[in-house]
Amino acid sequence: MRDYAQLTAVAEALITIAATATLLRRWQ
Repeated sequence: MRDYAQLTAVAEALITIAATATLLRRWQ
């Protein structure tokens, strides 16, 4: 379960980064 939780945390981080990048592109 530790690995699964770790992967979930990484996935959430990647989604957050992708969303932020998308917003920055829209603002530019």
